[in-house]
Amino acid sequence: MTDSTEPATHSGRRKRTSAGRLLCLALRLGAGYLFVAGSASHAQPSNLTVSGTPSGVYVATNEITTANSAVVNTGVSVTFQAGVEIILNPGFHAVPGSSFYAMIAPTAPAITSLSPASATAGSGGFTLTVNGANFASGSVSFNGTFVYTTFVNSGQLTAWIPTSDLATAGSYPVTVTTGAGTSSPQYFTVNPVVPALSITTGANLTGGTVSTPYSLQLSASGGVPPYSWSLVSGALPNGLSLPASGLLSGIPTVAATFGFTLQVADNASHSASQPFSLAISQSASSPTITGITQNGAQITIAGTNLGTSGTVYFNVNGTNVGETATSWSPTQVVATLPGAGVQSVSVMGVSFAFIPAPPSNLQLSLSSGPPQMGFVITGNSLGSTAVGGSVTIGGQQVIPSSWTAAGITVQVPTGLAAVSQVVAVTVGGQAATTNFTVTGAFGCGN
Repeated sequence: MTDSTEPATHSGRRKRTSAGRLLCLALRLGAGYLFVAGSASHAQPSNLTVSGTPSGVYVATNEITTANSAVVNTGVSVTFQAGVEIILNPGFHAVPGSSFYAMIAPTAPAITSLSPASATAGSGGFTLTVNGANFASGSVSFNGTFVYTTFVNSGQLTAWIPTSDLATAGSYPVTVTTGAGTSSPQYFTVNPVVPALSITTGANLTGGTVSTPYSLQLSASGGVPPYSWSLVSGALPNGLSLPASGLLSGIPTVAATFGFTLQVADNASHSASQPFSLAISQSASSPTITGITQNGAQITIAGTNLGTSGTVYFNVNGTNVGETATSWSPTQVVATLPGAGVQSVSVMGVSFAFIPAPPSNLQLSLSSGPPQMGFVITGNSLGSTAVGGSVTIGGQQVIPSSWTAAGITVQVPTGLAAVSQVVAVTVGGQAATTNFTVTGAFGCGN
């Protein structure tokens, strides 16, 4: 600059120069380079006095401020270069014949975020929004190639990312270039195509055996791991459980074929389900019941591996009633029915459905007779003992003098009218009836 005073404005600040006089210069950051030339002196950012210093360039990251005693002698040429501003304070002395340059450097662009920050490989082209600062007019580069860019404002640009740039999964740098330089990169992620989530375990699961530990890891593919498994419908085999890990395990307790539906979910809220079948069989050493026969109130349970002792459980109208067996061997258990309503019988944890056989086809050794007259009742399924059974004549309960599978010996009770009376035999809660005619008193002719 010459020996003159001329006002000028830059970013809202005023500058004034005067060769050989006090000099105040305040320049703010602009979009380009501003050179101010004149006869003056300067100091480095640390405010060291500059007097007769050889020509050079003094750079400050944020600010350059001169010392009051700074003097630049004749023939010295220096340059200020600051990132934010240069301030030459009062007391700055210029010597005629010296020169200086105040250079305001523009700030390079910076990217703070990308929107969106990712896409799936093979997806269509889209508009990428680049957010940051100091953009001015500039160009966006995607993976080293400039793409069509639109200036929105100093803090935002938009760029068109073509389909060809999204063909392969990877992490790609995005930069902004202006006249002040190129920003540090932000990375855009192209994710690989994720296959659909599916269950790969077959529908017919490997079978298991009662009382033998069972373990099976379910498997799936696709989606976004990790996976989480759950039971959707049906019931797992007794004794088995299924945690979220998909390890179906436990010790089966019931032999049967079980059907159920399982679901797997991935980390992206996708899910898939599939029905399964799992057969649990008895082991060679497991107890089995092959059949139950009844003789009145007594039942005989046939089977294998029944052991030599234990308790026989009768399910009576939904309640388990335990009874001690009359005899017990590995192939046969004999027990007495506890009463009516027996629905099933369990031995050694094995249950077998049971339908009691009612007494039937009652026959009397006498069809008529007076009170205190004895007679024998025969028929089918009367049982071999009086346990669990009863006899009534004319509604009065009588105590049999003997009760065997061959017949029941009873006596006509006193007090009955001399008419036909109903004889009822009840075994295991079920009854059969016939008729007996009561005549006059024993030993009387009428």
